[in-house]
Amino acid sequence: MAWELTEVPGNPTSLQPSTVDVVAANILPKVTNALIRQLNQVCPLENLRHVKRVRRRVGCGENSELSIILCLSTGPDNCSEGFPEEVQKIVDNYHLSPFIAKVASCSATSKEEWEEQCKLWPTSYHPPHDIDGVSGFKEEELPSIFHFMRTAMQLSQVNSPVYYVILLHSRLFCK
Repeated sequence: MAWELTEVPGNPTSLQPSTVDVVAANILPKVTNALIRQLNQVCPLENLRHVKRVRRRVGCGENSELSIILCLSTGPDNCSEGFPEEVQKIVDNYHLSPFIAKVASCSATSKEEWEEQCKLWPTSYHPPHDIDGVSGFKEEELPSIFHFMRTAMQLSQVNSPVYYVILLHSRLFCK
């Protein structure tokens, strides 16, 4: 009997993104570069490298609104206090009005997930480079897979009306 391996993809990742609160503020276009430089020095977004610091929202006509992430939020609805002193100086110097915004807490793993994340705040998307490792079985994994499939077939034919299903995950065989 010839065996043919057919891969059944797993469930797609949820498009409901997990989010984190950040403190942001609307800014004027002419101060954008200066603010980005200052904020990257005093409050880098280390765990949010996939999130773009500045968001542009296009309004009516030629008007567009720019917002910038100042820092992570320290608590719910707490945007007037509780952030670093250096950030407070920037808020005061530029007369900013901080507000709480939600951003994706981790980078997108699919284009669909990225599109959902960008509805909250723009993020970067980098498709996976190791497509073979993600979607296919490795050649050295096939003998083990075939062995388990044979075992499943044998178990299904043993004097029992119960059918057995063995789910295989390609990473279970990697050492």
